[in-house]
Amino acid sequence: ARVLAQPVTATQERNEKNEVLSKNAERNVSGAYLQQNKPNPYNGNTIIYYHLPQNTGTAQIVVTNMKGEVKKIITLTGKENGQIIFNTGTLAAGSYIYSLWANGKQIDAKQMLIIK
Repeated sequence: ARVLAQPVTATQERNEKNEVLSKNAERNVSGAYLQQNKPNPYNGNTIIYYHLPQNTGTAQIVVTNMKGEVKKIITLTGKENGQIIFNTGTLAAGSYIYSLWANGKQIDAKQMLIIK
């Protein structure tokens, strides 16, 4: 899998209280956005909702662990309101960051918790 831009690490996305910062207000200029996965925490499958404008070129959801290591890249093909069903697969229990990338730019990032 190929990433068009370098993913921002989880450390860069956390504030002093170790909470993930939502960059919606700053990065939502294109109209693309990411919603919190449901259910969260989860075991098995969770749904990640997103929105991509019709004029979006390439888009991906990048899943990283809290060290910023990329664990999964999902290419998005749908435009407008979309969703993916994300399966824990081989990921260990713990916290992960999932980021929406559109046209080579990170739009937003959220945190999800896998329990097993």
